[in-house]
Amino acid sequence: MKKIILLAGLLASTGTWAAENDFYVLGQLGQTRLTYPQVSTDARLQQSLPAPTSVQSVVNKNPAAYKLQLGYQIDARWAIEGGYADLGQVSYHATGTSAGLPFTASEIARIKAWNINAIGKIPVNEQFSILGKVGFSRVDVTNNATFPAVGVASWVNANTIKTGFTYGVAMQIDINKQISARADMDSYDTGVATGRINVWTLGLGYKF
Repeated sequence: MKKIILLAGLLASTGTWAAENDFYVLGQLGQTRLTYPQVSTDARLQQSLPAPTSVQSVVNKNPAAYKLQLGYQIDARWAIEGGYADLGQVSYHATGTSAGLPFTASEIARIKAWNINAIGKIPVNEQFSILGKVGFSRVDVTNNATFPAVGVASWVNANTIKTGFTYGVAMQIDINKQISARADMDSYDTGVATGRINVWTLGLGYKF
């Protein structure tokens, strides 16, 4: 009888552990926020060309971003999560005249990242939680610049790969036992002139 009771208790605890340890997927859309040196790039462009020079430029420094993540819920408080993030395409386009002749200049940087994070969860109530995230990311910046003079591009290296510290916060609402809605803010280290960039995303998670 004691063995049966012990076995039943072991099975019950195993079932509880399994219920609390689930894989999940997360898909999110959002926007990358960064600082692009538009004024200094304009100035360097003007200085590199014969005078008199006029420059008019347009910058897209807050491109659309998306994330695809796979996570593992270790217990009610902790999880590990990793995946891919497309942080968008930053672009600079300039037109003007130099010595009476028209010119164009452009710089387009595509930013992608692979990441892995430890997730800490603080429940506020049965459905709402606050999450803290720390981990590492590998950020790949592919830069294509076309300028009428050498040495004007704002990034020192045309292409860079940076492995650095990543952190973030999130708010999660559990719609039911399988589906949740989540809003995240993540900070990535690009290792180039843009330095750390922030990415804001919103999406859904599915636990299986």
